[in-house]
Amino acid sequence: MGPEGIILVDKPKGPTSRDVVNDLRRRLDLPGPGHCGTLDPLATGLLVLVSGHATRVQDRLTGHSKTYWAQVRLGASSVTDDGEGPISEEEDPAIPTAQEIAHAIQGFLGEVKQTPPMHSAIKVGGERLYKAARRGETKEIPVRTVVIHEIVILSYEWPNLELSVDCGSGTYIRSLARDLGNSLGTQAYLGGLRRTRCGTFTIDEAVSLDEIDVDSVRPLEECLGDWPRIEIPDEQLPDLLQGKEIVMNEEGRVIDDALLVCHQQIVGRCKKLSPHRLRMKRLIKPPLGEIPPVS
Repeated sequence: MGPEGIILVDKPKGPTSRDVVNDLRRRLDLPGPGHCGTLDPLATGLLVLVSGHATRVQDRLTGHSKTYWAQVRLGASSVTDDGEGPISEEEDPAIPTAQEIAHAIQGFLGEVKQTPPMHSAIKVGGERLYKAARRGETKEIPVRTVVIHEIVILSYEWPNLELSVDCGSGTYIRSLARDLGNSLGTQAYLGGLRRTRCGTFTIDEAVSLDEIDVDSVRPLEECLGDWPRIEIPDEQLPDLLQGKEIVMNEEGRVIDDALLVCHQQIVGRCKKLSPHRLRMKRLIKPPLGEIPPVS
């Protein structure tokens, strides 16, 4: 069995996120790998992969906020809301000024109602939307609420607009590009996308897909520094691993879903029962050389 932990990949344009997972699973013999947030085939940048025991924190990593570099192509629309097309150029489009764009952006900050693209992996009626779209069918797409923290204009020269977008999990930048164009009285689609940050991870830490090897797999203990931790005394570890509740001595010590740590090794995730009592919410891995795993 291959290495367990977290891999930060600089995904190239072309493969799907699942393609990247499958490729590294074969090459490195990764146990049960998965990814923490999809990147479309045309998108590049930071893709966080987990394998083995690290999959037990996948939900937490997937929910992190993210930052993207986005190129918005104004004056045209795309069936897929990105460069995959087909693309239709707008006749005699309205050309907004930089000031008009800056003003329009203010309406996309905070909690925003967003309709995902028809060509997306969201399930409606038990089926992925893109499968229905490929058959030429349309479905009513449920509107979702997403959070966009910041949008910065990096450059603008008609018809190309470059943005930096800091947003919560689940935000579709393709939808943002389309909706921004509509708010400006023109059309728009996403011409390019690169994820530069996911939580505390940045693209500078990522390794290109071709260069990844077993040494690229990072231990959990090195990757979750922002997650609250509770140190478990040696004598209480057996009860914890057997699913029993334990009592901590220090007031205010118990934090729900904190990492439970023993000898600087991550053991599991905390279920808070009271300010002083806790139980294991989820086993991640028992400390090496201590007590065997408990199911």
